[in-house]
Amino acid sequence: MELGTATGYSTIYLARGSEAAQGRVLTLEHEDRMAQRARLNFARAGLDRQIDLRVGEAISLMSSLTGPFDLIFMDIDKEGYLEALAHCQRLLKVGGLLITDNVGFRGALDFNQELFSHPHWRSVQLLSFLPQHAPETDGLSLAVRIK
Repeated sequence: MELGTATGYSTIYLARGSEAAQGRVLTLEHEDRMAQRARLNFARAGLDRQIDLRVGEAISLMSSLTGPFDLIFMDIDKEGYLEALAHCQRLLKVGGLLITDNVGFRGALDFNQELFSHPHWRSVQLLSFLPQHAPETDGLSLAVRIK
């Protein structure tokens, strides 16, 4: 599952990565305009049947979902990360992977503190050394659900 589709760039990589296992990707996007662009990109990539795109606020949509999911990639508004974490824990299978983007941003501070101190997660933060990115303010977290 992906939280925050945007134009579908990451979604396409997730879908390609799950093809061998005949997996599907559920992706949630709150902006209709972005969802329309993503649908076009999925069709161009030949992946529109493998991707289920739903439009709405991620937290609201997650409330009605049932898991388990093997992987969740989170890239929504950083202020929503902490609230989404409880849903991710409920929806992700034990042993599943939560990948969270932009965890160095100020809006992700409470999320980071909760994720790294919670007994149900084992986490690591990876800093970004990309051009135009400051490693101390950008990066990913990888977290495995252990309970």
